[in-house]
Amino acid sequence: MAEEPPDSPEKPSPEPEKTEAAKPIALTPRQSAAPGDRIAPPTGVPADPAAINEHLMSALAQVLTAQGAPVAPLTRDERGLISREEKRFRRGGAATRSDGPAEKSDAPIAEVSKVPPAVEPEKSQRPAAVEIFTKEEGGKPDPIEPAERRQRPDRSEPATLRPSAPTIGTAWRHVPPGQRTAIVAVLGVMLALVGFLLGRMTSPVPPTGGPKGDLGPVQSAGESAPPRGTTRLAEPAEIALIDEAMIAQTNGDFARAEKLLLQLLRSAPDLGGTQTALALLNLQKGDAANAQSHIKSGIDAGEDAGRLYGLRGSIQAQFNQSRRALESFELGTRATPHQFKTFFLLAEMLRRGGKNQQALERFDQAIARAHEQSDEDAMQFKRRLTLIAMGRGDELDAETKRQLALNPPSGDWLLLAMAAEAQKGDFKAAAGHLERASQLMNADWMVDRLRDFFLYQWCYEKELEPYFRPLQKRLMALRQREPSPESGREGDERSAPVGLPAATIPPER
Repeated sequence: MAEEPPDSPEKPSPEPEKTEAAKPIALTPRQSAAPGDRIAPPTGVPADPAAINEHLMSALAQVLTAQGAPVAPLTRDERGLISREEKRFRRGGAATRSDGPAEKSDAPIAEVSKVPPAVEPEKSQRPAAVEIFTKEEGGKPDPIEPAERRQRPDRSEPATLRPSAPTIGTAWRHVPPGQRTAIVAVLGVMLALVGFLLGRMTSPVPPTGGPKGDLGPVQSAGESAPPRGTTRLAEPAEIALIDEAMIAQTNGDFARAEKLLLQLLRSAPDLGGTQTALALLNLQKGDAANAQSHIKSGIDAGEDAGRLYGLRGSIQAQFNQSRRALESFELGTRATPHQFKTFFLLAEMLRRGGKNQQALERFDQAIARAHEQSDEDAMQFKRRLTLIAMGRGDELDAETKRQLALNPPSGDWLLLAMAAEAQKGDFKAAAGHLERASQLMNADWMVDRLRDFFLYQWCYEKELEPYFRPLQKRLMALRQREPSPESGREGDERSAPVGLPAATIPPER
């Protein structure tokens, strides 16, 4: 039950007598007013019409000047959010609303409701995010929470934005092009370094040198020759020392010659050719193991690799190491591709192994690189012997007849005619050609040609033996230094040398 307002201390003036009964006032629906539009009901409304008119004019003046009753302080809930009812209450003028019944007044309500609507101030629409402040007495304004924060369902668990991690492709696309190029280059260098280290770790360890007589393993055919070093010109004093060593070697004083060459090697290690000279010296005195050692050192020092590979292949052929000998000769052709010597040695090794067709190809390569007529004649002689060994001697018949008709005929063609007749089994006809050659050529030339393994195979034939007998001693000495015809066969890797002195035979492996 609502309390009645206290009586005013001043008594109102007596009302005039009513001549007519008051008309009933029609009820109108309640309308909400904008903030500041509502007027607080007066505590005491004068009953006099003049007083009522004055009171209405005063209220109208307050509305027009935007002056109203002080707004009551706002009360915030515990969560910091404002309920919808309170918001509406603030916007509608909380100071003038009351849940209680309206105060009783004797003033006619119809007169109050007759205020023209034109005098109401225009309502301005405010954005939702604008903060509305209310002033307390002696305090600071409190902001109203924005709409975005009021939409959160629960303030106890604040939402945390956690962006997802970007993928590798997305991150790579955001890197600048220059940095991407640098990263790729660094990765390439790192991969190359890792590959190099892995190759070094997985490569086989080279075996150490064995005893003096052990030739040891050699480079395979797939290995490339080491890079050639730079050499310098010899000084006059060094040339004098080399002359002294060569004279001692010619006189058979191998110890003094080796001592002088080793002295030159220590004093002038950058002078080319010293290791090759030591290798030839050791071959001359029959020390194949030391010769192999100096050959390897000479190759590493960048000396004449073609000649050194040829020397090594010849030593390996003497020890019946056919596969290694072929590899050495192959490396010699690659080390000095412009010289004929290694091609000729390789062709001879193939011919001894029965690979005549391959030998013909290498002979052709060697002949194409020869610049001296004597070298070309010697290689042509070997090539034609290969054709006869292959059973293709009839290809030479026309040229043989033409050469034998000359006066005097060529010694090479006389021996080729002898070989062709002996290959057919006609040793009597072969002896006639051999006798004529021995009459035209000197002993040194005959020894150089007859030492060939293909011709020497008939040295004990009854018809041919008398022509070999005067040369047999020299032929035997030269034949002992050459590999046997079977040394080029595949799979023949015996370590015992052929015809070497007993002192140079390497130990059994």
